[in-house]
Amino acid sequence: MEALDDILERYSVTDPSLDTDGKLLGASFVVLRNQEIVYSGSRGQRSLEPTARPWTADTFTWIASMTKLITSTCLMQLVEAGKIGLDDDVRSLVPQLKAMQVLEGFDDAGKPLLRDNLDPITLRILLTHATGLPYDALSPDLQRWSKAVGRSASSADWTLEGFTTPLVFSPGTSWTYGTSIDWASLVLEAVTKDTLGTYFRQNIFEPLGMRHTGFFPLQLPHIADQVATWAYRDENGTGLSTGEPWKTDTPAIESGGSGLHSTAADYARFLAGLLGGELVSSKTLDEMFRPQLDGAVATALEQTAHSGGYVPEILAGTPLNHGLAGLINMADMKGKRSAGSMMWTGAANGRWWIDRKTGVAGVLVVNVTPYGDKILEAMFDELEKTVYGSLLDGSN
Repeated sequence: MEALDDILERYSVTDPSLDTDGKLLGASFVVLRNQEIVYSGSRGQRSLEPTARPWTADTFTWIASMTKLITSTCLMQLVEAGKIGLDDDVRSLVPQLKAMQVLEGFDDAGKPLLRDNLDPITLRILLTHATGLPYDALSPDLQRWSKAVGRSASSADWTLEGFTTPLVFSPGTSWTYGTSIDWASLVLEAVTKDTLGTYFRQNIFEPLGMRHTGFFPLQLPHIADQVATWAYRDENGTGLSTGEPWKTDTPAIESGGSGLHSTAADYARFLAGLLGGELVSSKTLDEMFRPQLDGAVATALEQTAHSGGYVPEILAGTPLNHGLAGLINMADMKGKRSAGSMMWTGAANGRWWIDRKTGVAGVLVVNVTPYGDKILEAMFDELEKTVYGSLLDGSN
C-alpha cells in the first residue's frame, strides 16, 4: 500500500529543513487483516535535532488511554476464568469505592452537597464508564468540589488520592469518561493479589512477545535508544515544538487507564493476539464487542462523545454505544469501518480500531499534544479511507 506511505510522508517531519508546519514529529501505522499484518509503515523522526534517528514501528512513547483496551482485556480474562462476574458488586473488593458518596450539587455558600451511594458498582459499570467518575479536567463540578475541600490532587497525578473523588451521578444511570478503568485495575489487583504490572507481564506481554511495553520506562533500559522526544502543537495550530513529556516522575500507581508506554509494533502484537484467541475465547470477545448501554446511559454517551470531540473520525450524528473495551459505532461509516467496530484513542492522539466484520484492525502511534490535533485527524481520515479503499474497495 504505497499510498499509505505517501500519506505518512506528507504529514511527518522528514525534510532536512525540519519544517514542522502542518506536520507531526513522527507516526507509525500498522494494519492487520484477519490477525496478519498487511501494512506497517513509519515516517518522521524522534526529535527535531538535525541528527535525529528516524521514527519507526519500534519508537517508544506514551500511549495514554490506549492502555484501557489492554486493561479491559485482562479483566475479561478474570471473568472468563470465573474469578469475578461482570455484574458482581465490586465495592467489597475496593474500600474506596464503597466509601464514595454522590455529589448532588452545592449550597448557596458553595459547600458540596453529598449523599451516600446506595447503588452497586459492578465490573460491567466500570468497564463501560457508567460509574460517575470523570477525569477532573472534564468535570467543572469536580473542579469546584476540589476547590471547596482544599484538594490539590487530581486524576492526572496517577495517585490513589488523585483518583478518589465523589461520584457525579448514581452508578449505572448516565455516562462520563474518566477513572473507571483505573478503579477496575484495583479490582484486578484485589482478585489476583498481583500488581497490575505483574499481571500484564505474565498474561499479556510475555506470551505475546511485547518486550517494549510497560508502565515505567526507566525499568525498560533496553528501550533507551528508541524513545521519542515529546511534541507539542504550537498555539497557531500548525507548527511543533519539542520538550519534556508532561509526566517525567515515576508515578505512584500503575494506571490501567492511561499509564502504559509502548510501540506500534507491540500494540499490533496485542491486537493480533486478542483477535486470534490467544488472550480470550471467541465467546468472551463477542461479549466485549456487544453494545452494553441502553436508554439514558446510551444517550449520555452519544451526547458526550460527539459534543466533546472524543471521536473526530466518526461523523457527528452516528449512533454510538460502548462495549466492554471501547466505543462502538452502530452504523457503517462510508468508505471506512463497518457498523459494530470498536475503537478508542488517547491523550497523545494515538488510536486503534477493530472491525471484526471485515477482519480489519489498525493502530496509529504518535505523540503530540494537546488532544484533538487537527493535523493528526486529517491524516488519520486519509489513512483509514485508503485502507478500506485498498483492501475492500471502499465497500462501506
